[in-house]
Amino acid sequence: MSFNAAAPDRVLIRLLDHPDAAPYLLARRDLSPAVVDAAVDHPDRRLRGRLTEVPASLRLSAAQWSRLVLGETGGARRQLFLEVAALSGQGLTREAYETLAVDPFGPVREELARMPALPLPLRLALLADPLPGVRAAACLRCRRESPPRRESPAGPGPRPTALRGPGPLAASDPGRQPLPGARLGRRTRRRSRR
Repeated sequence: MSFNAAAPDRVLIRLLDHPDAAPYLLARRDLSPAVVDAAVDHPDRRLRGRLTEVPASLRLSAAQWSRLVLGETGGARRQLFLEVAALSGQGLTREAYETLAVDPFGPVREELARMPALPLPLRLALLADPLPGVRAAACLRCRRESPPRRESPAGPGPRPTALRGPGPLAASDPGRQPLPGARLGRRTRRRSRR
């Protein structure tokens, strides 16, 4: 019955309560939004967890993802659902972002900071979070979204010597050792092999 394309929505919604039919029902790609809404609001956490699997997760809208994430009482499940929402390419509603930005479970805020669609004011607020992992995730995401560097007025060529800084061996300090990983000239390497 769960694969019957002619079955009305009210029958499909009732099938969500049947543990043997629900997994097959959620695997369908032609479910109506009413059936998906009923699955998002379903009391069985295993059924809601199945919504985060492909192909069901690809059908969820931002409002449905928001209700799914905020409906979970456990912080670990909220974190997992946030991760899957980000991977599916779907964002959340503004209200959900604001609620999750002050979530008491730190890893939820950390996962939220990694979401690409997080509004900038909330991302900046997460930069001041007391947990270092949240701050690092928000900082990393800000760095990825920063605008590209502009060319210098002199053009794309090499930077002036004053801006480049000292090379591996600074001429002004003859006793200075080369930096770790600095490449030495060919002649030096050949001499060191002998």
